[in-house]
Amino acid sequence: MTAFCGYFDRHASNGRSDRQHLLHEAQGRARTNLSRDPHHKLHEYSDTCMFLIAFDNGAWRQGTIIPVDHAGIAWVSGNPLIPRDDGISNDPDESSLQVAMALANQDLVALSGSAGSFSAAYWSPSEKKLRLCADKLALRPLYVYLDDDSCYFASSIRVLRSLLPCELDLDDTGLAQFIYFAQPLGCRTIFRNVQVVAPGSILEIDTGTASSTTYFCWDKITPCDTDLATSSHDLYRRFITATKRRTQGRIAAEAFLTGGMDSRSVVAALLDCGLKVRAFNYSYPNSADDVLGRMLADRLQVEYLCYHSNPQDRLKINADYFALNAKAHFPRQPEADQNSGRLIWSGDGGSVGLGHVYITAEKVVLAKSQINESTVLQLFPGINQPASRLIKRSLGNKLSDLATSSMVDHWKSINPTQPSRRIFMYYLLNDQMRHLYHHYEQIDLSNIEFEMPFFDMDFLSQVVSLPIDMFLRHKLYNYWISEFSAPVNQTPWQVYPGHEPCPLPQPENFLSQWETNWYGGKVGAMVAKTVIDVLQKDRSSPTWKYLDKKWFYALKVANTLGIHSYNYESDFARKIYEDVSGKTIFALPN
Repeated sequence: MTAFCGYFDRHASNGRSDRQHLLHEAQGRARTNLSRDPHHKLHEYSDTCMFLIAFDNGAWRQGTIIPVDHAGIAWVSGNPLIPRDDGISNDPDESSLQVAMALANQDLVALSGSAGSFSAAYWSPSEKKLRLCADKLALRPLYVYLDDDSCYFASSIRVLRSLLPCELDLDDTGLAQFIYFAQPLGCRTIFRNVQVVAPGSILEIDTGTASSTTYFCWDKITPCDTDLATSSHDLYRRFITATKRRTQGRIAAEAFLTGGMDSRSVVAALLDCGLKVRAFNYSYPNSADDVLGRMLADRLQVEYLCYHSNPQDRLKINADYFALNAKAHFPRQPEADQNSGRLIWSGDGGSVGLGHVYITAEKVVLAKSQINESTVLQLFPGINQPASRLIKRSLGNKLSDLATSSMVDHWKSINPTQPSRRIFMYYLLNDQMRHLYHHYEQIDLSNIEFEMPFFDMDFLSQVVSLPIDMFLRHKLYNYWISEFSAPVNQTPWQVYPGHEPCPLPQPENFLSQWETNWYGGKVGAMVAKTVIDVLQKDRSSPTWKYLDKKWFYALKVANTLGIHSYNYESDFARKIYEDVSGKTIFALPN
């Protein structure tokens, strides 16, 4: 249930036999690239015009390719988590089978009952139809390359690229969105002919057509107008339900525990549900995460392990690969199968989902108004500024204009029943949708699946139904943290700048991540030099279509002279290089 990929030759299905080599070659590349872990057993299906290859690391179940009526087959990755009548009990095998049958029968009602994250594929050899499905948030990605001849699909962009017989072409609009908004918008990627399957939808592909059907729409959630106390209690109840759905009789759990509110809420829910918790912290020495995490672990009396990292660790990767760091520094229990998949509970989704971290009252009002270019520039003022000196001057204005116009178009597609929820829906269906895509790129190496009750789809639906005002500046979150029986409200937590303060006094002399420059000085210069050296050697990279060589040389000279104030430009170059080329500059944690 971990990852899969495949290929559908839309021409061969019409009787063309001269394209069989394309299928066989792609199948060979899939066997080599889907998993880099030799312990993973590959499951395969193939016929004259389609193949699917998958593996399951065993974190939830030992999944296999599912036979469906009329000789069809299906594969389901993740845990769809379709509860039984009590709303809590469920079985991963049963949920996966329900998804497979729903795709075969186009049963949208069955899919709408899912509360977990998954992606799935169904193939009907008799009809020559391929159906690809994403969970309600497309939290677990499914990439699709589609043209008139072929359909390639994979649960990671790394694997998708490995299947193709040629290099992908860049899409300027997708890249502009990536540069200015941190991710492409909606289903777009930075590559032409490549999309991700939309949240809550099924993409059906046959020999001549491709169409999308929606089984769940966030915009249609019915508003619920209640007061702060009632909303807080109801969300606590739903969060405990989300936790119980995922514990399924377990008596112990492993979880991340930092100095923030999200991980402590998850640990609190586990304790309230009666589980024994073993916690892991990955943080800089004497940082808020380090100091506050330790204080909370002592107060909760949970088994606790902290790995002290350094700024160099953080600089060497685009995002904190918590799963890979946990694999390296959070040893498994001796009795556990060291080669099988592992479940770790995570607070991912809490800061945006419950904390509404990026949203202000001013943005709520602005987003409710008619969206045009002026409004977009007010919501995202960074578009008015050059993203980097390294972008070629001839392309700078073009990329900025593409980012602006495409955001205007994208905004028109967001129409929740509560207009005040529009800005939240933007972040939910973009920032949060792609929040874990880096994690799934490396899941074959980490062998770790996250349990994420903040991303329970029923819990999130309740958040969407409530008035947005009570969530702003972490107001409801600060109230909600006291709902737990576990005393997680009795030690201080880290607070986002501009949000409601923690009511408890903060310890003295710890380093705040908001005020400390972790990334400067000699360490930053060393990392910047490595980035510059790698890009300079890789002159064939398509990255150079966008980067100005003169400014790049100036950056190199500044770095050589010990001028650190432009290190952020090397970080920009690296961000573009790694996503465009599919290569990593530094080795991933082992």
